[in-house]
Amino acid sequence: MCEGPGRPASVTEALAMLHDALDHLASADATSLPGDLQAEALRALERAQSKHTVARARILATFASQATFEDDGHGSARTWLKWQARITTGAAAGAVGWMRRLSAHPVIADALAAGDLSESWARQLCEWTGRLPEGSRGDADEILVGGGPRVRGPGRAGRPGPGDSRAQPSGRGRRRSGQPIRGPGPMAGRDLRRRTGCVGNKICCVDLERHLYDGPDSQLCPQRSHYRV
Repeated sequence: MCEGPGRPASVTEALAMLHDALDHLASADATSLPGDLQAEALRALERAQSKHTVARARILATFASQATFEDDGHGSARTWLKWQARITTGAAAGAVGWMRRLSAHPVIADALAAGDLSESWARQLCEWTGRLPEGSRGDADEILVGGGPRVRGPGRAGRPGPGDSRAQPSGRGRRRSGQPIRGPGPMAGRDLRRRTGCVGNKICCVDLERHLYDGPDSQLCPQRSHYRV
């Protein structure tokens, strides 16, 4: 029995509903859908992908920690995924990578679970803040995900930054149905580079840490450790 309208009462019911929903979407006649519904579906599917990523990572973490894979004669969660989930070695490694990544970045995991952050931006933010000292990562994740004013506030000369609601397109370029996923926008990398003072398409991890805590006017790191964004 469902606990409420459209809400499953158990994991088994949730999985059955998940398959039914995806079967319906996969077999739908996309050409007959109005443009607004197409846009709503695409946004909803991205949010669902975010939630799928964190759900799999959390279940896989418990599965691995309890060594449940041994029940099927496998030596690790990765090999179990290869043979039981029928995925490639690279895909299995990717799933394990997300398990470890989100375990180290619980703030980003929560944003994914809420559908507030896309999978691709979650990976990017983990790469950025993963280069910071371990004790600084949680605060940096909070700032980047939560829209701290130093990173996602208004841009130069009053122009909206990637976390500002004014940055959303208007007029013909904006659909009226649904709302975009929150979190960093497509120009977040450029915004971070400009705000930290780094040039080109690289960000210095030390400069990023100083920027997050000391502000954009802090001195740049004389011994840079760059990585591409």
